[in-house]
Amino acid sequence: MFLARSTDGGKTIDNMRISESSFVPDTTVFFGDYTNIAARDGRVYPIWMRMDGKTMSIWMANYVDTTVTDVAGPIFVPGECALQQNYPNPFNGQTLISFQTAASGRVVLSVFDVLGRQVRVLVDETRPAGSYTERFDASGLPTGQYFLRLTAGEGFVQHRRMTYLK
Repeated sequence: MFLARSTDGGKTIDNMRISESSFVPDTTVFFGDYTNIAARDGRVYPIWMRMDGKTMSIWMANYVDTTVTDVAGPIFVPGECALQQNYPNPFNGQTLISFQTAASGRVVLSVFDVLGRQVRVLVDETRPAGSYTERFDASGLPTGQYFLRLTAGEGFVQHRRMTYLK
């Protein structure tokens, strides 16, 4: 049995042997439904089932990865970029804006008025792939319709309309 592991965000994968026992799939049992992985106290526990003749057994390996010292950034990595509708909408004063990026890169989240003038830049930096929420404070702006624009990575652009009521 092998455990696939990456230390560079999935760019390369190392297959590490975690069991000396051979693992021979049986066509009468679909093993994919019986695999799992658990983590506790800095240890990873791959779990699988094995059919020996007519006997099903549960196997677990205690794997400690000494190369992982810290996890930076989000655990969940979205499969695509997306700009969610702000909440609440309409809003009075402040609203929350959530978005996801699928890859590390430059992210720009801007607010425009109905005439197309940029009135605020909420984010303009390089960020790793992940899910984010930004707070938009509209103080100093007049009541009305505003547009959010998220640009991320290579060519992703999405807009949302929001309503500010004083």
